[in-house]
Amino acid sequence: MANLMLNHPTYCYYNPVVGMQNTSDESDEATSHPIDRVPSRVGAAAGPEIVDVDTLAQKVVDDNTAFVVGGLVVEKVRNDVPFYYVGCAYCKKRMIVDDHGNLRCERHACVNGNTYFVVRVCFVESATGRSIWLTLFDQCMAGLLDVGAKDFSLMHESMQMYKLNTLVGTRVSLTIKKSKRNGYNNYNVTHLDVLH
Repeated sequence: MANLMLNHPTYCYYNPVVGMQNTSDESDEATSHPIDRVPSRVGAAAGPEIVDVDTLAQKVVDDNTAFVVGGLVVEKVRNDVPFYYVGCAYCKKRMIVDDHGNLRCERHACVNGNTYFVVRVCFVESATGRSIWLTLFDQCMAGLLDVGAKDFSLMHESMQMYKLNTLVGTRVSLTIKKSKRNGYNNYNVTHLDVLH
């Protein structure tokens, strides 16, 4: 997987986590620091450690240690690459075109495909001004845009750009699991909350 580097693209995968809810108190929002206004696990004894972007990059951790990075603002969306792809309905791997012009999965040899989001987004940490590029995948983007990848792919290109540009300025917190893979840091975005 990719290495987390500030101001450079970082590729993270989104896996939904059940049981995450935003429990922040609206009355404290005006006076608290943005990184403090992140969701907590309801009913859990101890949630993930709250860190900033620099601390996340420096942490040496065991596999799948979870961290929350709050106070992030969407700065821009990379628009020179596709926003979605057709992938295998079972493993989500990008499908290839075979010799007969049909889409198929290299792993399963199946022809059942779904449309999935793959959007590169630059986030800026409001407290420090540090930026980080992340690739957000299907469920994460569908939640942000209120539209599924299949419906998004059927929109006119100008409408797609409009929807993506409305994300700029959106404040979010991310729950990220950090692990090592092939000598590189891997960052799995497991939950995204929009902060109001």
